[in-house]
Amino acid sequence: MNTGQMMIGIAALGLVTFTVLNFNRGSINTQDALIYNKEFILATTIAQSVLDEVSGKAFDEEIVEGNDIFSASDFSNKLEADPGEVYPNFDDVDDFNNYTRTDSIPQMGVFDISVSVDWMSDGLVKTISKTYNKNVTIRVTSPALTNFFTEKQDTIVLTSLFSQWILL
Repeated sequence: MNTGQMMIGIAALGLVTFTVLNFNRGSINTQDALIYNKEFILATTIAQSVLDEVSGKAFDEEIVEGNDIFSASDFSNKLEADPGEVYPNFDDVDDFNNYTRTDSIPQMGVFDISVSVDWMSDGLVKTISKTYNKNVTIRVTSPALTNFFTEKQDTIVLTSLFSQWILL
């Protein structure tokens, strides 16, 4: 084998090595993206299931008790669970305010869920005054939900507006 053939052989070996390393790097990035997408979809599904649960409840405790509502001031004073009400026995939307829980999903990790409920004006601005609108915000976080591009933990936030309509 002469020197020219040796050089061609070394170059070919270098090219094959370069190609294999790039393929492996691309394969690892694809696996990271697939895992992140699974975690993202799972966190979104968890948030949506909590929102579905909230949406199945009455708008306010006063409605649950059968009281007549003639204006927004007739709604209950607190955005929290009533004494003696504990999850899963909530009966109205604002019982979920400050509700937290942790779900552990095998092979995916631990997901922390928190819910907040706020009064919203007709202009969709948070307010402390009672209105016919309540905004429910659900946040899902997880150490497993780390964005592999930014290396930062992501939070899934799902928000929905609930309104009570009164025919006068």
